Amino acid sequence: MANKTTPRQEFPTHGLMPRGETQAAEFVRKYPQYDGRGVVAAVLDTGIDPGAKGLQVTSEGKRKVVDYIDCTGSGDVELSDVCAEELTLKGASGRTLRLNAEWKNPTGEWRVGAKRLSRLLPGEVWMSVSAERSQRFRKNAQQLTDAVLAKKGAVQDKDQGKVSEVSKVSEVSKVSEVSKASEISAKSIKTKDSDTSKNLTEELDAQVDVLKTLNGAYADLGPLLDCVVFHDGEQWRAAIDVDESGDLSAAAALGAYKHTSDVGELCKRQLFYYTLNFYDEGRTLSIVTCAGSHSTHVAGILAAHHPEEPQNDGVAPGAQLLS
Repeated sequence: MANKTTPRQEFPTHGLMPRGETQAAEFVRKYPQYDGRGVVAAVLDTGIDPGAKGLQVTSEGKRKVVDYIDCTGSGDVELSDVCAEELTLKGASGRTLRLNAEWKNPTGEWRVGAKRLSRLLPGEVWMSVSAERSQRFRKNAQQLTDAVLAKKGAVQDKDQGKVSEVSKVSEVSKVSEVSKASEISAKSIKTKDSDTSKNLTEELDAQVDVLKTLNGAYADLGPLLDCVVFHDGEQWRAAIDVDESGDLSAAAALGAYKHTSDVGELCKRQLFYYTLNFYDEGRTLSIVTCAGSHSTHVAGILAAHHPEEPQNDGVAPGAQLLS
């Protein structure tokens, strides 16, 4: 009987890729130069993840994916011309965008557009992002509600204190005729303060009702991401305001992946990446993302190359890919 307390030392990778059963491993051992090098295989599916392990380089050290193309047009952003003043311009969302002073734009021409983040993410990723945004919204709404309720409580405590003071003046007036003037004055002040406090309390109650209504009616269409496009004298480049801050002063402007190998990050926590293409002489920006994991899975079986873990290589580790 096997010792159940002894943990397995290595993950059974032999069961992940049936390279032995298909004799693919034996073929590459016998003919190492015939590992797919010189071949480009197109995987037209959900799109390959640009950050996937094993899909970065070939067995020759070449870039594994030669290009990422969105065949659906779902990531297209139509652009319009705008003018920049002192490194700021008006984005398509209406935000004022601060530009990076290090960007090279010899023509001085800028183009802007905008895209909903929800249109760029597969369903499960958008659900994760949306849940985080909803949690932040409801937390902030609750904090505002608590602050209003605390202010209302302070007003009520203050009113209670003034009632006590008037009561004390009334007690004194019973033993002193001289204090009658003080009693009348205190009651007059109490009446005015009471009206003011009542109005303030009603206003605070209305604020609480509005906050509760907004919290209950919450609906999120998702962030509207501003895009800025320009030509650096050699190629088109674009920067995307992924955090909706309007501050692109430290942002990188990415070029088309096929020329630059540039990869951007749309969602940091979800490790979700994008690449870019430009069409119509720079008047259409294409933000390319993957719509699921299936294409990455297929690409890994076909051509994955793990320099440090060759046992996890795909059938043709030397081949390049088109996503």
